[in-house]
Amino acid sequence: MPLTEAELWKVYANKIKDDYLQQSDFGSQNKIFIPPINSQAVLASGPIKQSQTNFGVFRASDPLLKVDNPSFTPSNDGYAQKCLNYLRAVQLDTDASAGLVQNRDAAYQRLTAASERFQAVAEKARAAWQDEFDYPGTPLYQWTMQNYPMYMVADHEQKAASAEFDQVMYNIHGPNYMTLVKMKQNLQLALEQQPSPFTMVVNAALPDAAENTVADEYRPKYDIDAGYAKQVEAWIDQAVDGDDQHEKASIVISASETSDYDWHSVGFDESKIDASGGFWPFFRVEYAGSHMNRYDDVKVDESSSSLSVKILADSISSFAVTPSSTWNPGNIKQTYPNLYKSASQQLWDPMVQVSKIVVGYNVRIEISLDSDTYNSITSKVDTALSRDASASATLFGCRLNLGGSYNDSESNFTNWSDVKKDGDSNTFVISASNNTIPVLLAVVGTVLS
Repeated sequence: MPLTEAELWKVYANKIKDDYLQQSDFGSQNKIFIPPINSQAVLASGPIKQSQTNFGVFRASDPLLKVDNPSFTPSNDGYAQKCLNYLRAVQLDTDASAGLVQNRDAAYQRLTAASERFQAVAEKARAAWQDEFDYPGTPLYQWTMQNYPMYMVADHEQKAASAEFDQVMYNIHGPNYMTLVKMKQNLQLALEQQPSPFTMVVNAALPDAAENTVADEYRPKYDIDAGYAKQVEAWIDQAVDGDDQHEKASIVISASETSDYDWHSVGFDESKIDASGGFWPFFRVEYAGSHMNRYDDVKVDESSSSLSVKILADSISSFAVTPSSTWNPGNIKQTYPNLYKSASQQLWDPMVQVSKIVVGYNVRIEISLDSDTYNSITSKVDTALSRDASASATLFGCRLNLGGSYNDSESNFTNWSDVKKDGDSNTFVISASNNTIPVLLAVVGTVLS
């Protein structure tokens, strides 16, 4: 099989499974999904506020996962939102009159249209908030009320359409419908951009001192193993004490061993693999061009047969994560298997819920390349910096800040100036970034069916 980025990620996923998820049963129900390595923090322990830990757990747990795509990419329309969309599309058994059924179908169509408008407006509002000069000084919900009236209009329209639909459904099904209504209300509250008993305040997890003042945002709560914070604290103590006796963790990936592993071992049918959501290019640089951002990639191919990646960490462990019981509707596909025929195809697809995350501490990466690939990467960096002093890049999933002031509250990154480069051996060494914070290395998704 030709050497591609996907082949390298396949080896990575298998080595994560063999070394750090031995007790998990992978197949049609459990699958390993791969995030951009070392780019997302899951902070905990000591001076770290619980809200910062919650934010990292949410970022790792809520993104939508596709049953045939092993890549993990954070998204705005997450698992909790999909659960709410699904419950809104549930069709209950009924012997109601044709007139009531017609009213129900019309109300559902209005609700679907209002929900789609709201989600589109919410994405635009968030993008505008992030572009605002004082970001992250003003919380998103407060900013939208002050500066983005269309958000409030769309929110009101969606709630009105939902109330209308609920009333029609109650007229048809009576008290039995209220269980479904309660599930939807819990999810709606969890997704609100304002404080409520069902949400948590999450501080965007900047990697510097915990005293940083950053914007609060309210998100659905996810729970992680109670021992996670203590484990991170133990890792920190070992690093502070200079505990060289502690066994280091490592994952070594070589281009020459791609044929030794398969996707089936980590839960995927090779014939159905869909990487359309993106395996990240081996290297990508992004910089501002005339009126638009530009991308320049370096991909691996057969000429990269000498390529190897060594991921080192003080420790790597897995931790169970679960949606909070305050909003989690459980396996709704079993409870409510029937949807309206007009429901979005995405809702008919299998749902995948994150059940474990794999986290590494003090993660650093050594990458050895052939000379052509190495020189191509350094050349593209030089070109990008000559056109945009604030350019950024990714190398095997690691986010790199090439220059300027980079301050993304949702990501971890390493400065290009801190990457050790050796043109004689064609190697890059990406050191542990930002005070060696714990970072996400993989997630386990469980298919709900």
